[in-house]
Amino acid sequence: MQRRSARMVWGWAGVLLAGCGLGAGAADQTVAADSPPGPVPTAMPPAIPGPAGTPDPDALSDFRCEPDPFGEWSAVGTVTNDGALADYLVTVVLAAPGDHVAGGKRQPIPDLRSGGTYELRLHRLPVPAGEVSCQVQVLRR
Repeated sequence: MQRRSARMVWGWAGVLLAGCGLGAGAADQTVAADSPPGPVPTAMPPAIPGPAGTPDPDALSDFRCEPDPFGEWSAVGTVTNDGALADYLVTVVLAAPGDHVAGGKRQPIPDLRSGGTYELRLHRLPVPAGEVSCQVQVLRR
C-alpha cells in the first residue's frame, strides 16, 4: 500500500498547478560535466506568473487535507477576513516530493466582508502517484 501524508505549505517554489490552469515550466537546465560544449543559455525563459494577490496564510484556520477511506482527498478549513472587504483565492494541490507538476483546485472567494468567514470545502482533489503532501496557498486580492 502506498503511504500518503498531508502537510501544510504556505508557499511553493517550482510547483506548477497543471490542474489549476497553469502550464508546464522550463526544462531542467543542468548539464553534466562531461557534456560536449555547446551554447549556454544566457537567460531562463520567463516564469509563468501565478495568480496575483498578497499571501495571507493566517486567514486560514482549522485546515484539514486528507484522504477518505476510499483514497479520495478533500481539503476543508475556514477563511476569515480580519481586514476590510476583500476577495480571496485559495489553492490546494497534492504533489509528490520533487514533483514539478501537480494537480489541484482553486476556490475564489469574492467579496468577503470584514470579520466574515467562508467554509472552504474542496473535494476529489487530483492525486499524483506515490507519496504526496497537501500544499495550500491563500491569497488576499
